[in-house]
Parts: sequence; structure tokens; C-alpha cells
Amino acid sequence: MKSFSTSPLQLVYAPPRLQKDPRLGCTAMGLATPEGPSCGMLVTWAGDLVAILGETDADLRPEETWIVEFGLGPCEPPPGGLFFDSLDEAIHWVETSCRELGRIGLA
Repeated sequence: MKSFSTSPLQLVYAPPRLQKDPRLGCTAMGLATPEGPSCGMLVTWAGDLVAILGETDADLRPEETWIVEFGLGPCEPPPGGLFFDSLDEAIHWVETSCRELGRIGLA
């Protein structure tokens, strides 16, 4: 079994351009994967965790760069996963999903 790596990453993400709602929070973070450290994004809505996004391996999926690694409530991905062409597109999906399904953010 290959060990997971948690090496520090250079996380230099600015808030996504498509982020419009102040209830949406985005924090860059490293993800430990069997292949080594990967860039990720912790996404909250009104203080509640709704998704963890991860950067995909460019060798495996060159056309899709971000995946919903973990989603809760309105951001639960379908069984086959949910991939996006860009981080902005993934953040926009989270924001839209939370706004449309609402009734979260009561923490």
C-alpha cells in the first residue's frame, strides 16, 4: 500500500472570480492522495461545509481539471463523480446548488 503524502503545497488561489454570494466561503488547502499532494478547495456556505474540491491529475483527465471530492447536502455529487473544466466552474456549481436548494447555513 502506498503511503499518503501531506507535503506542503504552494497554494496561491485567489477567491474565484465567479464567487458572488457572501455566504460562500473558499479556502485553499492541500489534499493527501496516493499519488502525492494535490491542490484542493474547502467550500462552505453560511459557515457550513458543503464541498471539498480537488484538482485532477492532468495525465488522467486533461480536459477536466477539478472534481467534487466530497459533497454534502445540495453539493452531493452523482455516483460517477462530478468533474469541471475549471475551478471557477466548480465554485459556480457549488454556489448555484446552495442557492437553489437553500435551507442550509443554520450553524
